[in-house]
Amino acid sequence: MVWYFEHAFGIIAIVNTPNVSKYAMAMDTVKCYAAYRNYKYFFLDTSSNHTDSQRCNHTQFFFKRHCIAARIGERNPDIDWLLFIDADHGVINPTHPLQDYIPKSGAEIVFHERIMNQEIAAGTYFFRNAKYARDMIDYWADYEFHLPKSFHGTDNGAIHAVFLEYLLPTTDRSVCERVWENSSNWDTMMDFVTCTRWVMGELSDFDSGRVHLIKKGQKSWSRDGWLTGWRWSPGDFFIHALQVREKEEYPPVFLKNHVFNLSTCTTPNALHNWAYNKTKMVTDEDIKKTIGTWIHDQHKRFMDNLQTVFEFRDP
Repeated sequence: MVWYFEHAFGIIAIVNTPNVSKYAMAMDTVKCYAAYRNYKYFFLDTSSNHTDSQRCNHTQFFFKRHCIAARIGERNPDIDWLLFIDADHGVINPTHPLQDYIPKSGAEIVFHERIMNQEIAAGTYFFRNAKYARDMIDYWADYEFHLPKSFHGTDNGAIHAVFLEYLLPTTDRSVCERVWENSSNWDTMMDFVTCTRWVMGELSDFDSGRVHLIKKGQKSWSRDGWLTGWRWSPGDFFIHALQVREKEEYPPVFLKNHVFNLSTCTTPNALHNWAYNKTKMVTDEDIKKTIGTWIHDQHKRFMDNLQTVFEFRDP
């Protein structure tokens, strides 16, 4: 089957090991989806592919991968929009086309909030393949060279610093910087995240609308699958964390032992590959209700974390 669209799309997944068996199911869903939709799929293993090693001379994989994503965009000017994903993002519902997620506001790069906390997700973003978005991605990647000597949370922490420094350069970041410099574990790193989100307030559009942040509960292409016990609905597109963890099996969204037949992904039978465990299929309203509970509980935690942040303010 061949689809024709106004825009050309690509999907990027980058790993740092040849052993990707724990992501195999997720990766097969993306490969098949990309073939079915006639999108380009860029998969790269940094442990064996050193094409971008001169520009992307980062020592930490989680920063290097963003630099490489920008280089993939540069080398493929025929691609209009690129979706970056962690390798454990899987397509649960292939009926959603990427063009439905092009921001109508004119934004050039789109991020989304995670639902269970205040984080801006570092593992996926959607960007127009042009200089503006690639420059911001490079700024983020190069933050490896400006990290505090504390528990910084790699690119997860850095994206919040980027939002303040790159997109809101006139804001007072001093409290957040002190919080980050004193971070010692994930809990205290989340205090830094809380601080940055406090400074950002309710903003969802930045730099005159060129950067958009999808708030939790709004339509997004991805969410964490475990939030709903791996239940999903027609409104879902990608689910995150679709991988095998130690001594566990794949999350039960597909029939047990199901294997994708990638040779059929460009044929009318492509969608037969999504052989679902129907006990995990629910309505959009069911998912909305569960997500709503997470959002409510998360807001209470955010307010509690703010009290810790305020302890870093000048007396």
